[in-house]
Amino acid sequence: MPRPSQEEILIAGTVVCMRNRSPLLPAFYGLLILSAVMPSLLCAQDYQVEFERGKAALEAGHLDEAESILSQLVSVDPQAQHYYYRGLALAAKGKDSQAIDDFSGAITLDPRQAVYYFRRGIVLSRNGMYEEAIADFTKTAELDPGQAQALGYRARALFMMNRREQALQDLSRSIQANPNNGALYALRGDILSSAGEYVSAIRDYDRAIQLRPNDPTIYNNRGIALANIGKTREALAEVNAAMDMALAMRSPARPMGAPGNHW
Repeated sequence: MPRPSQEEILIAGTVVCMRNRSPLLPAFYGLLILSAVMPSLLCAQDYQVEFERGKAALEAGHLDEAESILSQLVSVDPQAQHYYYRGLALAAKGKDSQAIDDFSGAITLDPRQAVYYFRRGIVLSRNGMYEEAIADFTKTAELDPGQAQALGYRARALFMMNRREQALQDLSRSIQANPNNGALYALRGDILSSAGEYVSAIRDYDRAIQLRPNDPTIYNNRGIALANIGKTREALAEVNAAMDMALAMRSPARPMGAPGNHW
């Protein structure tokens, strides 16, 4: 039996309503007809409400709820932003492989959004996939030249691959754009220290501590640089300060001299 057209549904509904003369039937058939004619509009409204609810859950730290809501949206309305925000929730839960997949899905659907590459790059870098991360940070900078933070993250990935000079170039540009970002000075201090440029490294650590006075890793690494130029007493004081600070923060001691821990 052929399916009735929308016009036939409208006519049938009108006839039945006129025969029964019930005040409820016109409203019922009106809703039936509206649903048949504009299902996408109704769904789009519902999806937007759910999307805002998922974002609110994510911002509130309710990661399971956010993942659940956004997973439902991905299944019925696979938009780039739905994949992206679910990727954020997954990354926050440590589900990095799934997060990378979601960021990749968002990029496939909307390849012009710099933030999608940026967030995927962070997770890739966190998992030691530095070449892929560098490519994503490079793409971020291409799409959004004002996103100097991407250069800082790319610098760290370059440093981890022993591409020291390139890393320093990125950091100089990023620091110029973000002169009050202590993590950038700390990372440059790590790179300079690894190259044996301890005096320059200490200058960067000094600035980093001014901006991030509660980061024990910076004190620790400045202590190592001081030890390498023969300032043993000052070095010991720095390392002790770092240990006391870490204990006060109730966090496990970080590896001595590990570069980039402040990131």
